Parts: sequence; C-alpha cells; structure tokens
Amino acid sequence: MQPAHASKRGADAQGLGRSRGGLSTKIHAATEALGLPIRLIGPPGQRNDIALAHELVEGIEPETMLADKGYDADHLVERIEKAGIGVVIPPKRNRKCQYRSNTPQ
Repeated sequence: MQPAHASKRGADAQGLGRSRGGLSTKIHAATEALGLPIRLIGPPGQRNDIALAHELVEGIEPETMLADKGYDADHLVERIEKAGIGVVIPPKRNRKCQYRSNTPQ
C-alpha cells in the first residue's frame, strides 16, 4: 500500500491543510494497550478522520480495537471484524443502529 502523501506536493505533503483558522494538521495515533504509540499519521487538518483509518490500522491485529466515533464506518468495522478482532466504537449520532460493541467472549 502506497502512503497517502506519496504523490502530493507542497503543504499537503507536509500534513498541512487550510481552514478558516489558517494552516492546521491532525495527528492520528494507533496505540498499544498501555497507550504507547505504535503508528502516527499527520494529515492536513481538514481531512476527515475516517479517510486514513485503513492505513492507520493496517497490519495491527489486537484482540480488541477501540476508537472514537470519528471512526464509526461500516467499511472499517467490517474489515476489522473480518480479521477476528473485537470492535468497540461509539456510534455517530446519525447511525440507524445505535450500538457498536462486538468484543470477543
């Protein structure tokens, strides 16, 4: 898989994005059970959280994956569950099915 920033140039390649507040960036982190980072991605600030989710979790296979509601997307949850990993993600407000907890027993 090619990194998302490989073909971009300028501020976008550096993880900078323009918004009403000026230049900004986000930091997406995958951590292990004790909260120590194992992967960091710094996209431009205007990028949606889910845009880099697959890249963020690629190759990581824990027993259970925890995430905030910005990562509540069927395509991501299905991919994680298909790998046999439990998923705990609070639902977005507009979700029809208001649950997202499928931890292994």
